[in-house]
Amino acid sequence: MAAFLSRILTFAALAAIAFADGEDKAPLCDPGDGPDAVALRPRLLRRADSFTCPVFRSWGGVTDTCSGDAIVWNNRTTLNKHVTLYYLPHDKVIVNSGAAYLKTAIDLIAGSLDTGMPLYQQWGAGTNIYFGIVGDHDAYGSARPEQENEKLKHCEVVVRYPDPTAPQSEISLRTTKAAVHEFYHCVQYAQNLKGRNSGSSERRSWWMEGTARFFDGVIFPIPANINILGRGAFPEEYNPSVSLVEQSYEAALFWHYLVQTGIKPSEVNAWVATKLGRNSVKEDLVDIEGTPLFANNWLGFAQAFVDNKINYTASIPIPIVNRIAAPSPLQVSLSVGGKMNTTGSDVAGFTFNLRRVAFPASTVHSLEPPKGTPCSVRLVGDSAWRPVSSAFNFTTNSEAAQVEVVCACNKSVACSSRFLIERSR
Repeated sequence: MAAFLSRILTFAALAAIAFADGEDKAPLCDPGDGPDAVALRPRLLRRADSFTCPVFRSWGGVTDTCSGDAIVWNNRTTLNKHVTLYYLPHDKVIVNSGAAYLKTAIDLIAGSLDTGMPLYQQWGAGTNIYFGIVGDHDAYGSARPEQENEKLKHCEVVVRYPDPTAPQSEISLRTTKAAVHEFYHCVQYAQNLKGRNSGSSERRSWWMEGTARFFDGVIFPIPANINILGRGAFPEEYNPSVSLVEQSYEAALFWHYLVQTGIKPSEVNAWVATKLGRNSVKEDLVDIEGTPLFANNWLGFAQAFVDNKINYTASIPIPIVNRIAAPSPLQVSLSVGGKMNTTGSDVAGFTFNLRRVAFPASTVHSLEPPKGTPCSVRLVGDSAWRPVSSAFNFTTNSEAAQVEVVCACNKSVACSSRFLIERSR
């Protein structure tokens, strides 16, 4: 396990990157010896070494081989694989930002990889990873596995150069998160290329992107004073009305909740290392219904979501955007001995809902939860939830009172969330 990654960060030119706007389509590896090229050479940060650039797959239609001298930065380790960092020395965006900003950008990305290395190098089979910094890209980062005979040859990553005109606190966080996010995709490929390639379902972002987003949040949580949300790409934007297996990046919220309960990030990674892509949402739901990591923690996740109490760390909360609004309460007006069922539709697999029930003063009612559906109740205004699996009595004193009920379906099929209510006094 330890023989996965080394900490060699190389600054050279990245081959075979094509840009949507048509700039820098020619492969640039060795900048040559002309005066302009010399000015664009990366500065020697630690020591020089020879390195042959890898053959990159086509990014945007250009495939080429590059070779030439490179600058090796950081210390070698005893591990036998490389993480190598390149940039395009003729890229107009990079050149126009100036030498000082270039060094800042390189240090930022290299530093983020160094920060992620202690966590990631524990996992997976050995592989070489090639990071390329490019001036323009349609995403903050992208990763691809280079495969041969269903085995990983190496992993290729593109990271967008941090925009020097953007607010630096925001763009720095986006860039560092993108680097370790794509780094984890390489870990996924190294450990479980079969799982990534198997199945025909298009809905695999919930575990491929969701876990990568989780790990970039473990390494670089989003502080409350920096807003980088948007496009449903962060755990803050989890949608409670959509099944977990139909989410994307925002599914990371569930894994952050697990860590909050004492489950280690390594346990999340261990699940990723064995996950197989499936042919449908239904098959994914069946998978997680039979997996205790999901089924046994789903009600607790629902409760924490309703209370907005899921954190990156003890001091950095995850402020949930799509909060569940307090529902209008169902008014109960039964005679003694009368019965009724709460109304409402069923709860879809691996979603949850919240309801409120209002009881008149000086009464006793029995509440029987739906069979097989994990639910919790509490008096409105209380903080503690009470899981319920059988009938219980609720007594009001001289004033009317409300209870709220959260039901979390941990099944592959829809669950009932209707309580049977009977007035006994």
